[in-house]
Amino acid sequence: MKIKLHFTWSIILLLFLSSCATNKTSNDEKDGTSIEKAIKVGSVNEEYQIVKKLCEGCTIDGQSLVSKNNKNYDRIDLTKPNGEAISYYFNIDSFFGKW
Repeated sequence: MKIKLHFTWSIILLLFLSSCATNKTSNDEKDGTSIEKAIKVGSVNEEYQIVKKLCEGCTIDGQSLVSKNNKNYDRIDLTKPNGEAISYYFNIDSFFGKW
């Protein structure tokens, strides 16, 4: 009886933890294509490393600071090799204004 009860509680706990994990926003959803999907970074250098991977062959046209809902973001504007414009957003709250 004790083993069966322990097993039942283990299953309940496992189901609870897995349901909590599925409610979180995944990294795949944080693709940087909007402020709502901004990628959290720890430095400007990290932003440029990510942009280089996300937009291979792109030309950087500019970078700007965007504030929304008491959060700070860098927006990096680029042009793809085919001429299409694209922007990526990065949440910079972890380091912005902390020096």
